[in-house]
Amino acid sequence: MLAAKQEVEDALTGYLLGSEQVERLTQSEAAAKRAVELSFVQYREGATDFTSVLNAQQSKLRAGDLLASTRGTVALSVIALNKALGGGWQIRDGQDLVPAETRDEMRARTYWGSLLPPEARARDVDAAAADTTSGRGWHWRWWWPEW
Repeated sequence: MLAAKQEVEDALTGYLLGSEQVERLTQSEAAAKRAVELSFVQYREGATDFTSVLNAQQSKLRAGDLLASTRGTVALSVIALNKALGGGWQIRDGQDLVPAETRDEMRARTYWGSLLPPEARARDVDAAAADTTSGRGWHWRWWWPEW
């Protein structure tokens, strides 16, 4: 119980702190972009050399990389929070995960091999054998195109 609470708190803290950091880094990246523009203007006017432009571009690149990394960390914190809270589980009340109509359509298109019980595999193989004249150019037994 305490471990679950800690997971939730850690994920929340990571999300909140990460969100604040994303805001600050967004401002930092905008400032770095402006610095690149200003250094380029200064270079064009002859007030400075191209090294200052390159340094400003490197700073902008580092700010952009850090922003992207932090956004990824925030996304991971949201995923961790969802996982810690038990998200993603759907109550099905004894219902199958895949509806019967979808399962029948999937059976008609796919050979499931050992993933289905033997009676279902036999039914699927029989259905595939009956469908060799559909004109699709595939022979059901060999899985190679007919020549």
